[in-house]
Amino acid sequence: MILGCNETTTIRGKAGFVVCHEGTFESYRYPILALGISRGGSVVAAGTVGGIVKIWDVESKRPSATFLVGNGNVTDLAYSSDDKSIAFVTNQNDLQVRSILGDELWRRKGSNPFGYVTFQNGDLLTMTDVADLAIEQWDMKASNSLELFRPKTTEYQPHRCGTFATSPDGCFSAIGLYGGAFIVDHSHLEANWISLDGTLTMYAGFPNDSSFVVVASAVGKVRCFSLPELEPKWLLKLPGCREFALNGEGTILMAAAGGQSGVVRLIAIPGGDELARWKPHHTRITAVAFAPSAPLCATASDDGEIKLWRLGSAKGTGPYK
Repeated sequence: MILGCNETTTIRGKAGFVVCHEGTFESYRYPILALGISRGGSVVAAGTVGGIVKIWDVESKRPSATFLVGNGNVTDLAYSSDDKSIAFVTNQNDLQVRSILGDELWRRKGSNPFGYVTFQNGDLLTMTDVADLAIEQWDMKASNSLELFRPKTTEYQPHRCGTFATSPDGCFSAIGLYGGAFIVDHSHLEANWISLDGTLTMYAGFPNDSSFVVVASAVGKVRCFSLPELEPKWLLKLPGCREFALNGEGTILMAAAGGQSGVVRLIAIPGGDELARWKPHHTRITAVAFAPSAPLCATASDDGEIKLWRLGSAKGTGPYK
């Protein structure tokens, strides 16, 4: 059964697994495209259509900063490893780094629309999502950038990037394209192709220990590969799911259905058992996220609503105790 949600909702899943609603954060009623929770779970940040960013303190449930990144859409955000700053990019070539209180620390204009941003050992990496696909490394003490990798696409492979992610140890990056993904080994300056299906790869994620990579396609096909060997580990088929997130321990995959159904599923991996299923919003889900080191996840919708959820176990057993 799919459960609807309200302010006091507790979703009781299988084997004593529990999802508790921690709070609702309101943005500006624009679709949220970028969503993230800080490593320790103390800060939630979201970027919308129209370039608006809002940051909330989780404990007080109050916004700590609201600002405009640029004229375009905020396409991605990333936290620094110490949770003290957040990077934002837009599809109008804007790149900004702000403190978690919203103070501007650094900004640059790129030559192409930005699709994605990550931190790698203190440096900023960006990836365009159309046209001139390349990973760029940015020196925040200067204004220049260095091209690290450019995927080899063909005339049969449309030039479109569906996702970009970097492993927590900084050794690997994943670039999602049509048909699969490039896994870039930064230590050896090489890249290997992994196949998924004929659609755009929409998600790539790594656990905190960087021991594997999970990639998911636009039709809900999810595969896991070990690192650094890139040996296939498991396969899941989640038809209709378009938004994905992996928890820090690498034990739970969150998958949200596309369209107006708005159903969220928590899947235990590698086994594939469904831990919980619920409908958190009244409109389409546009983003989902986990806190890397806390039992928290968040869902966001196209009317600007964000809901925070705490994961646990009523019996003191399972992925979260």
